[in-house]
Amino acid sequence: MSILRTIEPCASNYLLLFYAIECGLKSIYLRRHRLQTIDQIYDVQLRKSHDLALWVKELRLPASQTGIAPSFKLARDSQGSLGIEFVHQAWRYGVIVDVVDEQLILLWLGRVKRWIEENF
Repeated sequence: MSILRTIEPCASNYLLLFYAIECGLKSIYLRRHRLQTIDQIYDVQLRKSHDLALWVKELRLPASQTGIAPSFKLARDSQGSLGIEFVHQAWRYGVIVDVVDEQLILLWLGRVKRWIEENF
């Protein structure tokens, strides 16, 4: 089932999905490294990061299964592209993401979510 059909289309639901996936990735990281809390992660940049692409890379998720994290544009600014690590801020503060880019992000999040479910 497509991730697009399983959640009501709105930014707050997308934000919750983003954070759930972030928690899932961090939980798997902690288990793999036999750590109890995020505070025990030595790499400060990783510990504080909301960059799902960085977590995917750190956990070595297979690109054949997840693909590359898409970048996105804001609906009001079609010139610049932002990395996946900024999409949660757009959703959190009500900034509208380009519709096509948002759908690509949701598809990617769905693939990462499936990997988490299979590896949790």
